[in-house]
Amino acid sequence: MPSKIRNSDWEELFGPRAPKRGGPLNVLVNLIVTIVVLCLLGVGWSYLMRFRDERQQQAAEQAKLAWATAYAQATASAMALTAEAQAAALTAEAQPTPEPNIGTGTVTNGGNLRRDPTVSEANVIGLIWPGDQVLFLEKNEDASWYHIRIVAPAAERGGAGVAAGVDGWASASLLSPPTTP
Repeated sequence: MPSKIRNSDWEELFGPRAPKRGGPLNVLVNLIVTIVVLCLLGVGWSYLMRFRDERQQQAAEQAKLAWATAYAQATASAMALTAEAQAAALTAEAQPTPEPNIGTGTVTNGGNLRRDPTVSEANVIGLIWPGDQVLFLEKNEDASWYHIRIVAPAAERGGAGVAAGVDGWASASLLSPPTTP
């Protein structure tokens, strides 16, 4: 069988004017460059994930701190309101009140006894219960609020309430009409 190699093949394939071909060295260089690029991408990706996790942990810690701060403030304000209500109850007991001039009655619907004849959480003294005996001291202009003194707590209260002798304002809708002695 005759040889298939021609004399002009050398010049055509490997001469100075031959087209550039890859060859094994070029494949090795391309493989090394690809591996290096992939390694750099992997390192960069792991750095970004670690950075993201750290940011998420910082955000979670800040959220916990914000929640703890808000909880502490809410607890402090609740304690201040409780202390304020206790102080108001003590001052309500200590303050001289007008002499009774309307009559006596009972609490028909339980509710709040207040320092002022307005609906506000800040001025609540305590609870009055159905069956509490009261002394009517005065009424506001439109008779929707009465200034009362608790004479005797109800025998069967559903929980803690205002003690006997405490003065405050209650809505007329919570009380029986006053009866004159």
